Amino acid sequence: MWHDITRNFKSALRHLTHPPATLLMFVTGYAALILTLYLFLTTREATWWQILLTSIFALLAPYLFAALQTMGVRVSPREAMINDTASDVKNNAGRVPPGELLGGGLRRAWRVLLACVPIILIAWLGVYLLNSLDAKLTGDALSEVEIAARANTATSGEVDWRDALVTTLRVLVLGAIVPLIAVHLWAGVTNAGWATTMRHLFKIVASAFMPAALLTYTLGASLFILVPYLLITTRTPVAGAWLELTLLGVRLMFAFLFFVFGWTLTQNALSRLMINRIDLFTSHNTSHETPDTFKPRVENTATPVEEATPHAEEKLNALPTNPPLLREA
Repeated sequence: MWHDITRNFKSALRHLTHPPATLLMFVTGYAALILTLYLFLTTREATWWQILLTSIFALLAPYLFAALQTMGVRVSPREAMINDTASDVKNNAGRVPPGELLGGGLRRAWRVLLACVPIILIAWLGVYLLNSLDAKLTGDALSEVEIAARANTATSGEVDWRDALVTTLRVLVLGAIVPLIAVHLWAGVTNAGWATTMRHLFKIVASAFMPAALLTYTLGASLFILVPYLLITTRTPVAGAWLELTLLGVRLMFAFLFFVFGWTLTQNALSRLMINRIDLFTSHNTSHETPDTFKPRVENTATPVEEATPHAEEKLNALPTNPPLLREA
C-alpha cells in the first residue's frame, strides 16, 4: 500500500510540475475563480448591464470550478500505471501537455457539473442530520436547568462534550467524507465516462473509504488544510501597521499557493488509485470474452511421439528412391 501511495504522489507531482506551465495554469485558474466569485458577490443589480454581469458571473463560476476539478482528476489508465523510472521521466511518459489538459477540462466540465448534483445532496443530507442531532443534544431535548448549567460551563471556559461531538462530526462530514466521495465521482466520470461510473457507483463510493484512499487524503490534507491554516492564523509580532499588513498579504498568498498545490496534488493521486480500481471492476465483469492480455496461455500437450512424427516424415522423404545396394543386387 505504501508503495502505491508514494508512486501515485510521485507521479502526480511530476504531472503537476513538469512543465511548470501546468502548475501556473492551475494557480491562474483558481485565482480567476476567486475573482469571479468576488465580482458576483459585490456587483449590484441596479442597471441592466449589472444584471447581465451578475448572470454571467453566476454561470461562469460553477463552470470554471468544474473545469479545474476536471483538470485535477484527469488521468489516463496508461499514465496511472507508470512506475516513474528514469526512462519515463526522460521521455516525458504519461504527461499531458498543458494545452491538451486545458482543452480536455473545458470540454468535460459538464460531466463534473452533473456529478456535483448527488454530492450536493449528500452534503445537504449530512448537514441536515447533524443539525437535527445538534438540536436534540444541545437544544430541544434539554431542560431549563441543563441549559443554565451549559451556559455556566461555557462562561467558565470548559468544553462541553455535546458541542465537541457535533463539531467533530461536521468537520468529518464536510472536510473528509464529502470531498473523498466528490473526488472519486469526478475521477470516474472524467476518465471512465458516465456509463461505467453509474454501473459501478456503489463500488466507487466504497473505494473512497479504503485505507489507501484515506491515507492519501490525510497526507494531502496536511498541505491544503493544515499548512494554510497555520499560515493564516499565525501572527508575526512586528512594529508598524503597514509591515504587519504586508506580512498578512504574504501569508495569504502562500496559503493560497499551498492550497492549490496540495489540493490538485491530492486530487491527482486519488484519481490514480481510482483508475486502477475502475480497471479492476471492468475486468471482473467481462465474462463473455476475455481480453488478449488476460487469456490463459495454451500449454503444449502433444506427446513425444506426436512431436517426433513430423521429423520422421521428413527423414523418410529425404531417403533416396533407388538405394545403391539394390542397384548392385
